[in-house]
Amino acid sequence: MLNVTSFVQNVQSVIENLLTADPSDMRRMEQAVRDRFLALAGQAMEMVYGRYGKGYEGASRTCDCGGTARYVGDRVREVQTLCGPIALKRAWYHCPTCRHGRAPLERALKIDHRWSPGIREMVALAGVGLPYERAADMIRRLSGVAVSSTSTEKLTEAAGRRAIGAMAEARHAAPKVLPKKGPFYVMMDGVMTPLRGRWAETKLGVITHKNGLRRYVAHLGGPEPLGRMLRRTAAAMGIKKTQEVVVVGDGARWIWNQARDNFPGARQIVDWYHASQHIGDAARQVFGEGAPRGHTWTSRLRDLLWKEGGQAVLESLKRSKYMSRQPVLQLIEYIHNNVSRMNYPLYRRLGLDVGSGPVESGCKQVVQARLKGAGMRWTESDAQCVTALRCLYLSDQWDAFWKHEAA
Repeated sequence: MLNVTSFVQNVQSVIENLLTADPSDMRRMEQAVRDRFLALAGQAMEMVYGRYGKGYEGASRTCDCGGTARYVGDRVREVQTLCGPIALKRAWYHCPTCRHGRAPLERALKIDHRWSPGIREMVALAGVGLPYERAADMIRRLSGVAVSSTSTEKLTEAAGRRAIGAMAEARHAAPKVLPKKGPFYVMMDGVMTPLRGRWAETKLGVITHKNGLRRYVAHLGGPEPLGRMLRRTAAAMGIKKTQEVVVVGDGARWIWNQARDNFPGARQIVDWYHASQHIGDAARQVFGEGAPRGHTWTSRLRDLLWKEGGQAVLESLKRSKYMSRQPVLQLIEYIHNNVSRMNYPLYRRLGLDVGSGPVESGCKQVVQARLKGAGMRWTESDAQCVTALRCLYLSDQWDAFWKHEAA
């Protein structure tokens, strides 16, 4: 292993060579400086890792399977780090019971196969933001470290599997400072996700506050797991039952069911955009696209909804000469089912938000921006892995998650 004196001499040699190089092409010069010092950083990392010894624990040790693993010698493995590849010499134990070999040093240093904690985080961050080939290229260009697209995919998915558990258990949801005053908004929505051979709906939830605090959770499947994750997240954040919570949704029944089961004391609001959109949809079906009468009818009912609430619109529709038309009957049913959630004059007086923008934006940022690229098709497992990582990243839980990973 390189000693400190030799390392310092190498640094001096690199600097002297760079000072005599042609500075006319600064782009190439910058890259050369980075690459040469990256190689030196790799040497420094070898010295740092060398301080931990080889991980020798005696002639035998207890294996994870319960058997006895025996020391069979030292083996060298190339480990990829943020500073490039290094050679790691470690004691190797083999268990005849499970027939697996292990190096205790790798576990102590949190090395997963041949990847250091730092490189795993960097690769996962790139892989969660870009298609894997482009992510690998971006890593090489920005860091100088070469990682294949296949390794980028595998490392991202491995991190994602751990992220699913962290998100479901809300292990890192607690903010540094929780706002003392509410309201806290809970919002839910669904977004279609392209799987191999079919499409499936990812249920997305967010807990947000006007100060910018935001926590996303997601589940590819039914709504019940999403509701439980939102409840755990709220508890982990420190939101008490006595604090004001408002659930905003588009009117889908599954949203109100989860609100009832997981936030029983919360106020429920149909977001204004979806409520007014239902009026416009009914008008187009009754009067035709762009018809002046339809525009007048829509404007009058939207104005009534905004100023007097859902009950006033419901009564107006029941007196309408168009009441027997199927689109109007469907609109009446929609408003009837949600009339208690459409008291917009009251919400304005209380200063409450009546839009579901944060969850609509979340559907685009968490799912669509990464999973709905041209030609993309995912396995259910891989889609959930990437979605969970994006939830943590966009919820400002990334650092806490990786601190736990390296603990």
